[in-house]
Amino acid sequence: MATGQVVVESGHMIDGGDRTSPRFPPEAEPRVGAAVDDALDRWRFGPGDTAITQGARGADLLVAEHALRRGGRVVVLLAKDPAEFRAGSVELPGTAWGQRFDDVLAAAERVEVLPASRVSDAPYARANAWALEQAVAEAAGRELRVLAVWDRQEGDGTGGTSHFVRLARERGLAVTTVVPRQAWRTPNVPYWERQSAPGPKRLLALDGGGLRGLITLQVLARMETQLGGNSPGFVLSDYFDYIAGTSTGAIIAAGLALGKRVDDITEMYLTMAEPVFRRRFYPARLKSLYRRGALSQLLAGYYGASTALGDDRLRSLLLVVLHRTDTDSLWPLSNNTWAKYNSRGRPDCNLDLPLWKVVRGSSAAPVYFPPESIDLHTSSVLFQDGGITPFNNPALLLFQMATARQYRLGWPTGADQLLLVSVGTGFAPAAHANLAREKMNLLFNMRNVLKVVMNGSSVENDRLCRVLGQCRYGPSVDTEFDDPVDEPVSQSLFSYVRYNVDLSRRGLDLLGLTGVDPRQVGRLDAVHAVPQLQQVGQQLAACVERSHFAGFGPWQ
Repeated sequence: MATGQVVVESGHMIDGGDRTSPRFPPEAEPRVGAAVDDALDRWRFGPGDTAITQGARGADLLVAEHALRRGGRVVVLLAKDPAEFRAGSVELPGTAWGQRFDDVLAAAERVEVLPASRVSDAPYARANAWALEQAVAEAAGRELRVLAVWDRQEGDGTGGTSHFVRLARERGLAVTTVVPRQAWRTPNVPYWERQSAPGPKRLLALDGGGLRGLITLQVLARMETQLGGNSPGFVLSDYFDYIAGTSTGAIIAAGLALGKRVDDITEMYLTMAEPVFRRRFYPARLKSLYRRGALSQLLAGYYGASTALGDDRLRSLLLVVLHRTDTDSLWPLSNNTWAKYNSRGRPDCNLDLPLWKVVRGSSAAPVYFPPESIDLHTSSVLFQDGGITPFNNPALLLFQMATARQYRLGWPTGADQLLLVSVGTGFAPAAHANLAREKMNLLFNMRNVLKVVMNGSSVENDRLCRVLGQCRYGPSVDTEFDDPVDEPVSQSLFSYVRYNVDLSRRGLDLLGLTGVDPRQVGRLDAVHAVPQLQQVGQQLAACVERSHFAGFGPWQ
């Protein structure tokens, strides 16, 4: 007996070979299926719930299949006799839609054909009205949801999805829409609509670490494949609602938020390595090892010189961590439109700041690069690398920005409500065996202090995230902290995953990377170790498994 919510659906069929203008191309099926399952996930569809569909290939069968996988009841309402309907609205040469139709009908709790009294010269239009009537009766005061896989265009004839949507709205019902070609290529909603969208949230935090960002990119490439399957249009900003980065992590995070694929960002890194990390001549080198021009030019060109922090082209929420030099303060800049200093009514609205300059400020590592000057309404302010703040690993800060009322987003907490995925650039403790006191001079400290600060803050943020969250996966922290503790999931503020790698000689040997020089890959400016960095990243990427993302759609 049904006791839960009712979902009634109508949607486009997968395009046949005779369609000249693509509407639901076959290659869009994986992404549309993921979007459908994501909607069911947000609604917590499961046993006791009912899905009502009309059985055609494409959207109807996708909804039925996902509902059955979740243990729900399925009711199929056919506009024609099953054999006639199968021939006209299901079968497509060279595909398995016919068998999938048979399987759904066999598993459905109820299959009905449009009553003879309703048959006319427009059976599909009649079937739309019938499906809505059945859904209203089935719900009987319980939650009723309407789902349309629809291109938001008028149909080719009577009884299409646009007709179904019109009938639903005439009844005062809200319609959730999945647009097939947008699910294939671009997000269905602008980034700011994700601020208030219901359902669990997925956060991605990327550490700083200079060219070691190539390690991060290998992990993200594996993640992109695991989460997107074979979908050609999938990008990580389709999955993650909020992406944060510090320094090199900010460079990557901004690219992801703009909808760029990981291989595209990787290509940019490989291109920038030599020109960006070309040492200056004396006496200019006394100001910084590298000039700002090459990096600034590259970032402006890559993101677009006119692209702002609050640009419509961003596909996810974005957080960039900076250090404001004149006030010695942490500056976490986000594109959250509800944030205090992001109001469009303010003359100093942060959403108008050039994205490339914000990212350049986050990656202006002291000693390595000059600070970045950003105009803030009435004054020009200098910013330096966010890695010199306590948040070179921005995971904990991202959690705060997403949930604390002060930041005006207020997403709910809980191990089933928030997934926080954190990716490091490798940890390389500044260890010095048999170090003599007299060697700890000014030059020694200049070479080591930034690494010490960045490594220490990253490790401590990781530790705190494991205390506050339910850790699903992560490397060893230390022998005392790694002792297992039975912590009820209900007390955890989020689910947590951490990918990072030990770049010491011992750590690399354990990975079988005996030919990789830890002194080279541990550097922030490891230009001559790019292939080795990618090799390390590939070993770390092998740890990424789809099970780490379980419960956060679209795979259960």
